Amino acid sequence: MKKIILITFSFFFSYSFVYAQQKECGTMEYLEHLKTQDPQLENLMLKNEQAMQKWIKTHASSKSTTTSIITIPVVVHVVYNNPTENISAAQIL
Repeated sequence: MKKIILITFSFFFSYSFVYAQQKECGTMEYLEHLKTQDPQLENLMLKNEQAMQKWIKTHASSKSTTTSIITIPVVVHVVYNNPTENISAAQIL
């Protein structure tokens, strides 16, 4: 009887770890929620996309004549439980 209880308990315990890994990103769900709150958001997003595509088309030809460096700002979040797990700025760079 103890073996059955132990096996059942270990099954449910391990299942909780496996199930926890199935969490999906909620970005698209939240975006749909925002669209229901603001009907103009869809149009604004479409206008922004069209403006970006237009900019890409007009600036694509100038890329072949000049070489320019594009800097993309990046933020790095280091998540740790205690200070010994933290990493240095040099490791991030």
